[in-house]
Amino acid sequence: MPTNLSKSLVERIAQIRTTGLTPEVEHQAKRCLLDYLGAAYAGARMLEKKACSLLEMDGPPAGKATAIGFPRKVSLLMASFVNGLSSHVAEMDDGARFGMVHPGSPILSALLPAAEQFRVRRADLLLGIVAGYETTLRISTSIQPSHYQRGYHPTATCGSIGAAVGLATMLGLDFEKTEHALAAAAVTASGTLKVIGGDSELKPFNTAHAAASAVQSFMVAKAGFPGPLDSLSGTNGFLSMCSDRCDSSRILNDCDAGLWILKIYVKPYAACRHAHPAIEACISVGDNPAFNLQNIKEIKVITYGGLAGRHDHRRASSISSAKMSIPLSVAISLVRRGANIGDFTENAIRDPFTCSLAEKVSIIEDPELTAQVPEKRAALVEIHYTCGKVIRASSVFPKGEPENPMSDSELKDKFITLSASGGISLKQANTLIDTVLNLPDSLESFFLRIQIPPYSSPKHRD
Repeated sequence: MPTNLSKSLVERIAQIRTTGLTPEVEHQAKRCLLDYLGAAYAGARMLEKKACSLLEMDGPPAGKATAIGFPRKVSLLMASFVNGLSSHVAEMDDGARFGMVHPGSPILSALLPAAEQFRVRRADLLLGIVAGYETTLRISTSIQPSHYQRGYHPTATCGSIGAAVGLATMLGLDFEKTEHALAAAAVTASGTLKVIGGDSELKPFNTAHAAASAVQSFMVAKAGFPGPLDSLSGTNGFLSMCSDRCDSSRILNDCDAGLWILKIYVKPYAACRHAHPAIEACISVGDNPAFNLQNIKEIKVITYGGLAGRHDHRRASSISSAKMSIPLSVAISLVRRGANIGDFTENAIRDPFTCSLAEKVSIIEDPELTAQVPEKRAALVEIHYTCGKVIRASSVFPKGEPENPMSDSELKDKFITLSASGGISLKQANTLIDTVLNLPDSLESFFLRIQIPPYSSPKHRD
């Protein structure tokens, strides 16, 4: 391992600024931004009452930053925190299976309010986004699956470090201070998967804390507080503290497909990504002429390992818990023929028939499928009927993976659906789509347009 892995990583990120972004990478960064905003608008509506209570604790509206979907300016820290909550709670934010992480939520929750407050230009925002994704994915892929197996929430840990480096890159910190920003984030990175158990609604809190911590890490670095010599390496370094194994080549070497931002997935279904292969298989099963919902004896989900104890619960008393459950996601997708944001409702998770169907779901590990992770995360669904009939369907690369990507048109449709659930009119949504995909050099108009509250009264909608 290099004597200073942190410095080597910052050097790799610095090369992105020197090389510049290709049109393909710039477009992907804009796609990530659009997808993030859709998730944030939907989440802001879901958290409206609780988020407004948080915003009131921030004191009188006197800040310069936007909490997305809320009609007031707040402090930089509060904006990043609330944005982190809103963008993750709907379970519609992007991710990367190789790092088992959702990079967009912590990174963009931190970068957008900082870009607004410090009046950055388009090129610097896009550069910061790409640097944030690159850092997050290089670190997370180097320590998976050990990091996840030990109970850490990679979005909170690796996402915070990536967001801090993204901020340092976007706001022009020099090489040494970028190292210090990385160090500050690394020594404070935290968050465990305990948040997905029972009735907990703290999963988005982990993301919110990660975004706010990244902002604080940038602040102390800019103010001149030095970090340890190498915050990532060594006995007490981030990598050894939170993982049994680290493949440092993933931090230092070039990704075969170019920059890591090109390897993320976009979520079409409003559930944990681990449920998506089974959801997609169930939707496919519904197209089989022999399929019906009556007289189902058992539903087998044959998939990869590591899901027991986190995603195999059959009952949930909250929507958040239901979205973490493969059995409930399967039942909802069979009954409703979909698993969109409008399909996960209080009525849906308490519907007696849906709940009875979830009780019939068993998750079975196939060692061959486990061995394919992370290159593939597949599922085979078998529906067994009391008469002995069995119908099957499978999914290897569910929609949104880089091998099965969403088109720009499909991404726009997703944004329209999510923003509508957040109270955004179709006309407003199309204006936002055009603004993001044709991002102006000066971002003032962009920030004016994203300040649309998701709970606008009907008279403000078209």
